[in-house]
Amino acid sequence: MAPGQFYGGGDMPEQEVARLQEQIKTLFSDVDELKSDVKEIKQQLANRLPLWATMLISVLTGVIGWLIR
Repeated sequence: MAPGQFYGGGDMPEQEVARLQEQIKTLFSDVDELKSDVKEIKQQLANRLPLWATMLISVLTGVIGWLIR
């Protein structure tokens, strides 16, 4: 398979590739922002919640992190 070709055949215009790369960068930056928001919320709630609730949040955060990797 020649560079720039996909299984469907044909070339993808450079503008389309650049647009897709930008969307991927945005997606990953959004995921990083969500991770930091979850950490911040977890820290805020840890000061107010009982231990069992904090543990539950930690487990759920780990599961979510595992699912989006």
